[in-house]
Amino acid sequence: MEIEDLRKEIEEIDREIIKYLAKRLDIVKKIGRLKIEEGKSASDDERELYVKNYWRELSTIYGVPVEMAKELIEIIIKYSKYIQLKNSQNSDSRTITFIGYGRMGKLLALYSIRAGHRVIITGRDPEKAYSVAREVGGLVLDIGEAIERGEFIVLALSLEAFRDGYIDRISRLFKEKIVMDILSSKTPVFSHMEELSMRYGFIYISTHPLFGPQTTPIGEKIAVIPSKTGVSYVDDVCKLWRSIGLDPIVIDVETHEKAMAVVQVLTHLYLLAFQQSLEELSRELGVDPYILSTPTFRDLMNVIRRLNNIKDVVLEIQKSNLFSEMVRSRALSIFMEIVHKLGDKHALHS
Repeated sequence: MEIEDLRKEIEEIDREIIKYLAKRLDIVKKIGRLKIEEGKSASDDERELYVKNYWRELSTIYGVPVEMAKELIEIIIKYSKYIQLKNSQNSDSRTITFIGYGRMGKLLALYSIRAGHRVIITGRDPEKAYSVAREVGGLVLDIGEAIERGEFIVLALSLEAFRDGYIDRISRLFKEKIVMDILSSKTPVFSHMEELSMRYGFIYISTHPLFGPQTTPIGEKIAVIPSKTGVSYVDDVCKLWRSIGLDPIVIDVETHEKAMAVVQVLTHLYLLAFQQSLEELSRELGVDPYILSTPTFRDLMNVIRRLNNIKDVVLEIQKSNLFSEMVRSRALSIFMEIVHKLGDKHALHS
């Protein structure tokens, strides 16, 4: 058999792959419509885990590299959720003003533009605003005009901008606008922003993108946390985020902080400890752990590398979450209990 004959066979297989992929996406749309009718979220973590494990089993059975199967199913799941979210919304174009130039704000601005929305970039530093706007394709305006023209105002700012009074100074410009922060921890700002919204007559709904700036956001979750002034506008905000491919989860601020204490504070704590322990023990034992690294180890190191890129955010969450001290204390005691059970009789007394 000639090379060209084999290539034609591959093309026929590729055709079948695309046909079945199209059929799969049609079924995804039907499931999405049923989810809407039943009031369910586009995300189903338990189902996603099952499908990923199923693909892993199939790849082993049929001799397909596991990593290849893993990458394929992850992108299929991501775009499946995106299709379900997009199909649940009308494609109305809205005007979104982003105040700030951080990586998360830039990512959200980029995908807002890709979804057909008008994006304005503004802030204290015109040069940075122009730089971000050129990168994502947005418009640059001074702070006053940018806020006036925006229907939604996204405060893509660090916690320091809330602490140094910058937000207080511009809040009087927010009248009748829907204003959202994107901070990971809400404890330091939520009550104050709620108070400002009542004082100056704007709508405040806090949000938290549940992914990092290096993640393709399609199909990922975003927490939506309404204040007293934002309850009636939750649907508008959810519709906006769904239109760019995010899955909004509406939740109250206390539950958000408790959940983040486990999902972020606890997880980051153990990863920080793991990274430092790995470095120190590798030196003490005189070994390079990458020589005999397992897939799980490599996956874990990839997570740690991503966290290192947002180390300032990780440390800020450890400091600002209301439940962080309790979580660290319990995590330490549980860790020592496990060490003790594994045979170190001095662990609980060290």
